[in-house]
Amino acid sequence: CVLIIPATNLVNDHDDVVFNYRTYVCDWGYSSESWSWLRPIFATIFVFLPNVFVMATTVYMLVVARKIARRGQQNLKWQGIITTVLVAAVYCVSVLPYSIYHFAASSVKDQSSPAVMATLR
Repeated sequence: CVLIIPATNLVNDHDDVVFNYRTYVCDWGYSSESWSWLRPIFATIFVFLPNVFVMATTVYMLVVARKIARRGQQNLKWQGIITTVLVAAVYCVSVLPYSIYHFAASSVKDQSSPAVMATLR
């Protein structure tokens, strides 16, 4: 899973490395036409789906805990429920800026001048 994006970068744009002034590192230029549909797919897979997974497992854990508590004639502890829900909510909120950046980056055009781009290649 870790090698998917670098491998895709090498296949699509093996000679398209530029200096990114936003993050101040060398980065891929994403100038190939295939990135117009690949970047939103990668953003969905690596940003949106983990959040859905966290929320689904949280709900599943709460359902299982409720079944176990009913079987034992006990009540659910509100402390555990609140902790579980808050951990999932804090995770989703903490990933939100990263999500917004990746979805926005897929639609923003690079404003670098051609002269600067030519010197970096």
